[in-house]
Amino acid sequence: MSLPDEATRRELLVLELEGPREELEICLAQLGELVTGALEQADNDGNPRLQVYLAARDRPVAEERLVTGRLSATWRPVPKEDWEVVWRKDFEPVTVTAGITIVPDWDTTTSARTLIRIRPGLAFGTGHHASTRLAIRALERLGCRGARVLDLGSGSGVLAIAASLLGAAQVVAVEHDLDCQGNFKDNLKLNSLPVVPRLVIGDVLEWTDFDCDLVLANINPKVVFPLLEHYCRTKSRASLIVSGLLTDDQTRLKAHCRSLGLTTRALEREAEWLCAVVQRRDKRTSGPAIAAGEID
Repeated sequence: MSLPDEATRRELLVLELEGPREELEICLAQLGELVTGALEQADNDGNPRLQVYLAARDRPVAEERLVTGRLSATWRPVPKEDWEVVWRKDFEPVTVTAGITIVPDWDTTTSARTLIRIRPGLAFGTGHHASTRLAIRALERLGCRGARVLDLGSGSGVLAIAASLLGAAQVVAVEHDLDCQGNFKDNLKLNSLPVVPRLVIGDVLEWTDFDCDLVLANINPKVVFPLLEHYCRTKSRASLIVSGLLTDDQTRLKAHCRSLGLTTRALEREAEWLCAVVQRRDKRTSGPAIAAGEID
């Protein structure tokens, strides 16, 4: 498979959305893996406004998915150079937990027990979205020291980096978007990692090697549900941290897991977003012990 040409990779659009915050979050979830980055700002009256960056080639799919409701939506082209200027101007350190902070590569003053450095680029996963923060909090709460970790839909690699810094013995990252490859590798170089994650370009729904202890899946709900079915067809006993879900998905998630012989445990919620741990119901898992109570 060949890389897309440079011109295609640099063609970006920004979708500007204005309206109620809860509807902005829902639209972001609808766009899912198409999003290469998002910035939340406010207009002069303090109303939330979301700027979502997508590859120009993905606009038709994005328009099919979007149900904007009361939101106003405007598309405009944006040069890659403008993207980088905006990120540098508006990117602030993200305190994920008391001990974990995500900073841009140009930040030389922020300190934390676990500092994750990233180069904001054309990949989802800067820590500014709730689903990323929820997944990292769940990972820290569960612990992964000595574990073999599989990060599905890795994007910028922020979860894979977090797993390495939190003591994972092995980290494999799977990402379907070739455009994420350069940003992923840049981010690895920015961090002194005890274990260097291995990146594989591929479709997470075609991935077959679940010989691990813990699976991270911060991805679109449309992918989460078939992924759980795919996981159940393997003999893996790994625990799964599933993020990218809305709290409205909780009932469906519980029912889906029951039908597959899985159990769900809630770890974290933030606003409309939900992160859950999923395990096999009938077998002892190979992953870290789960401290949270069952939600089914």
